Amino acid sequence: MENTRTIQTILSLDTGEQLEVNELFKDQTKREAEIFQLRTKIEIQIQTQEIEFVCIFCKQPIALRGRSDINDKSKHFYFTHLYRSNDCVIKTQNRLTEEQVRCVKYNGEKESLLHDKLKNLIGSYLKSTPNVYEVSIEQVYRDKAISMEWRKPDVMAIYQNKKIAFELQLSTTFLSVIVARTLFYKNRDVYLLWVFPNFSIVNDLQKFTQKDVYYNNNFNVYVFDEQAQKKSNDENELILKCFYKEHYIIHESIFDRWTTAYIKMSELKFDTFNTNLWFYNSESEKNKLEKRVAQLKYQRSLREEEEELRIKVDSIAVYLKEFYKNDIKPVRENIPLEDIKTENEVQALNNKLKFTNENVSFITKLFFERKKPFFLRYISENDNILIDTSKLIDNNRTVFQEILTVENRSYYKVLFSFLFRKGYILTEEDKESVNIIYQKNYFNITEYEKEMIERWAFSVIFSSIKSKEISFDILNIQTPLMAIMSLKYDLIIGYHFKNLREVTHNFLIYHKEYGVMYLKAMKAFGQYNKQLEQDKTGKLKLKIQNFILDNPIQETKYNRIFNEVFPEIINL
Repeated sequence: MENTRTIQTILSLDTGEQLEVNELFKDQTKREAEIFQLRTKIEIQIQTQEIEFVCIFCKQPIALRGRSDINDKSKHFYFTHLYRSNDCVIKTQNRLTEEQVRCVKYNGEKESLLHDKLKNLIGSYLKSTPNVYEVSIEQVYRDKAISMEWRKPDVMAIYQNKKIAFELQLSTTFLSVIVARTLFYKNRDVYLLWVFPNFSIVNDLQKFTQKDVYYNNNFNVYVFDEQAQKKSNDENELILKCFYKEHYIIHESIFDRWTTAYIKMSELKFDTFNTNLWFYNSESEKNKLEKRVAQLKYQRSLREEEEELRIKVDSIAVYLKEFYKNDIKPVRENIPLEDIKTENEVQALNNKLKFTNENVSFITKLFFERKKPFFLRYISENDNILIDTSKLIDNNRTVFQEILTVENRSYYKVLFSFLFRKGYILTEEDKESVNIIYQKNYFNITEYEKEMIERWAFSVIFSSIKSKEISFDILNIQTPLMAIMSLKYDLIIGYHFKNLREVTHNFLIYHKEYGVMYLKAMKAFGQYNKQLEQDKTGKLKLKIQNFILDNPIQETKYNRIFNEVFPEIINL
């Protein structure tokens, strides 16, 4: 039945409201009493010639009729034109286009008493508003006299050299009509101000037309209701009630609420670039709050990160304390030092440990008392633990000088690795100590002197390393390194052989994976020809020839160390 009703929309001449018939007769069984009362009201108006409800298209009076359905015993209601009424487009075979229907409906509300009253009041108050002139009511507006496009705004006025079109919106209007009018005025540098007779802040009660307007007008809604009319009358100038969205923050979330203000023309802001106008810049204020929320969230995240980092650093401090106590790694599923990655985390950790200032004496004591080798190695292998090695001094004696006297051969090498990995730089006193050892023990007379010359060699190697993170790898290739140091200084270091030829024989048998590097070193340091000349039996020459023929696979993992300690052999 709903789809067969000829009259689908009716107009109230009193309010300008357009009523959709299908909605009006919705739930007609439950609303039967209301509908029959409306039937009587309409009939009284017809007979007294005080017409309120008319056809939206022809504006002629209509009657509310009904009939009973024998099959389902229900009643069906509909509107019809009066008997002998004039023609109407929906009474004939002619059909309007969709755009024509929209125009008819939009213009229909303009014939209501309320529309007529409001437009005249607005025009009247504008005439007495300061800085407003050339007020016109429902006059055709063209930007050029010969233009084919035109509009008839309800009210047109000029305020401070700005043209403003006031369009009353009493009922529901198609979005296409709103957009068409908006574009028409915008293209002609005319500001468009939609005015409603009322507005509800309850979202479900707001009409689509109102939402189409305020969502695209900075959330500003202009209303000319009875209160606004009274204020306009009292102050003798146009005053509108403005509803606008005001945003606020609760717990890092943005909410909004409708706020009202009675505004004068002087309180409107004009966007000359987009020909928009508003009272309250809701979008801009919301953007400010969004930035504030982002800042609040960022500050909260910083606090959370700081707390998380504090817990992490405290955990590491406990871990290291336990490690130090037993000189054995604590049994943990996760090693906390591995979680330290960022610069901020490194700084926080070292602020806690204080090995660069207050607690540097703690590290110094470990060196001079020969304690906790595993603990020292552990903290030295982690580059996130910073230690000011220049402060490792006791009684004017540097920790480097102390290491030279350590009894345990393995331990002094670990200490060297630790010291240089942490960026230790030899002092002049250190260099002098090394020179004394070298000069005094050049001929390797006793076992002790051989030991000291080896320590001198290690100090030279460690101090030559530029990439401190590979310091501990030196201990993995100390024998090949000592062999090449022996070649460089023409001095047996770390071996118990009578001469360097025996070192070469041994190397090409037991360390052939570094043989190519060794042969380059022999040539770089003048040992190749020298040893061959000393080789009276020819065994060394044969050994070298067989090595070259065998061409064993070479280990390249530690080339970086060889290159930094012995730059002379890089390009050979």
